[in-house]
Amino acid sequence: MITKIKNIKDFGIFQNYSHNANLKDYNRYNLFYGWNGSGKSTLVSLFESLERKEQLPEYSSSEWSIDTDKNQITQSNVNNNNLNIRVFNKSFVEKNVFTPNDKIKGIIYISEEQGKDKEESESKISELNKTNVRIKEIEIDLNGNLDDKKAKGLTVITDKFLSDAAKTIKANFKVIEIEK
Repeated sequence: MITKIKNIKDFGIFQNYSHNANLKDYNRYNLFYGWNGSGKSTLVSLFESLERKEQLPEYSSSEWSIDTDKNQITQSNVNNNNLNIRVFNKSFVEKNVFTPNDKIKGIIYISEEQGKDKEESESKISELNKTNVRIKEIEIDLNGNLDDKKAKGLTVITDKFLSDAAKTIKANFKVIEIEK
């Protein structure tokens, strides 16, 4: 884990940066914010060097030093670093999301596990869609088809049957005479 950036020289906006002792060490997650042109993207480029394990060509003459919880990484030993860093920036998007003519490439999976998760998710979505179709069929069976007034649902048919049965029973009770 990166604990601090000790110094940066001739790296974009950072011409001669050294760590200020008043700054706290980095944590597992850190937020960098600031005005446009203040160096956020340049810092991300430095982290991209760590991810790629190489000095970026556009900063080939730069010098920098980063402390981690295990050692110190510099432009000279960047290819030997063991950090597990992933950078998602404009460069990543250009390389992995768009083709040279700005058409979107297929979506990529960062890990095999995520690919399996996506397959499982798609399978569950397919099952859910089938279940939703079956639910609609059952609703039509129960309530009838709103588009076809002649297609009565079981609820309407049952209500009519019970109503007719009640009318028949009532009519039969009127016929019965009670002797006094």
